[in-house]
Amino acid sequence: KAVVSTQSTGELNDRVMCAEAYSGRATSIISGVPQPAGKNEDTAAVVTSIVQKVIPSFTRDRISIAHRNHERAQGDGRPRTITVVFSRISDKDFVSDYRHQGPLRQQKIGLFHYAPQSVVERKQKLMKLDCVEKCYWDGSTRLFSVKLVGEDKFKRNVLSEKDFRK
Repeated sequence: KAVVSTQSTGELNDRVMCAEAYSGRATSIISGVPQPAGKNEDTAAVVTSIVQKVIPSFTRDRISIAHRNHERAQGDGRPRTITVVFSRISDKDFVSDYRHQGPLRQQKIGLFHYAPQSVVERKQKLMKLDCVEKCYWDGSTRLFSVKLVGEDKFKRNVLSEKDFRK
C-alpha cells in the first residue's frame, strides 16, 4: 500500500477543488421556478423564457445544459432548483448582472453562482470562526476574501484560518 502524507492529501484536495471550481465557472443555480405537473419539461426553454423577461435579446443557444436537480424532501412544496450551464462564461456573467431586476425579484426567482461542495464546506468552516464576520469565494479558484471582526478591509487570497492568524 502506498502511504500518502496529510500534506500531499491536502494539496490534492485543493487541486480537486480548483478543478471543480474551474469547470463550474459557466454554471448557475436557479431557484423558485414553478415546476409543471408532468415529468417531461424542456428546462432550457423554461430558463430562456425566464431570462427573456429581463433580457429580451437572450436566446436558447446561450445555454449548453439545463436540468432540474434532485427531488426535495417530501412535503416541502418548493420546486426543485435548476442547474444551468451557459455556453460561455460571459453569457453567465451577462445574465448574473440582471439577477436582481424587477421581474425575477417579483416572481421570487433566485439566480446563484454554482459552488462545488468542497468550497461550500470550506466557507462554512471559515464562517464558524469567531473572528470572521464575512467570507466571499472568488468564484474561480480555491481562495476566499475574509472580513475579520473589527477590521475595515477584507483579507484576500485566504485558503484557511492559518492565512490570517498570527
